Amino acid sequence: MEANGISMKEIRRKAAAALVQFANAGVDVTYKNGLVYISMQDELLFNPGSAKLGKNGQEALAVVAQVLNDNPNLKIYVIGNTDSIKVTKGYTDNWSLSTERANNVVRVLRDQYLVTMDRVTSAGRGKYDPVADNSTAEGRAKNRRTDIILNPDLSRLWDLIDKQQ
Repeated sequence: MEANGISMKEIRRKAAAALVQFANAGVDVTYKNGLVYISMQDELLFNPGSAKLGKNGQEALAVVAQVLNDNPNLKIYVIGNTDSIKVTKGYTDNWSLSTERANNVVRVLRDQYLVTMDRVTSAGRGKYDPVADNSTAEGRAKNRRTDIILNPDLSRLWDLIDKQQ
């Protein structure tokens, strides 16, 4: 898969290299099924139970935004995730918290780093997409994350297919 003449594996490599300074803070960059996943733990981005981005999170998003702005043909999905512990303040449930966290990441990308929004989708998965066991503190910490998924824009491919029919 390619985006703007560069392979998604190369985009993953560049994103991982750019974000290496945040690796110990809970940033992981992977390539799977033709997509690049940038997973950021909530402790880097947010205070517990909050959707307000902290300074470290904004700095990490500046690096992500550079990758996004350097590759304008990528589609971007920002997905908030939580653990299974019920939210008790400020939000109806974990789903609303996860959605608002994703929305705030998108707002920062738009307002501070000028990422174009016509290629961005924001969503929340709440507790419904765990990557670890919610019965342990370590597992819950891994589940509290925001995933930024980079997808090549395949509309040109579909246009070519349509023309051939």
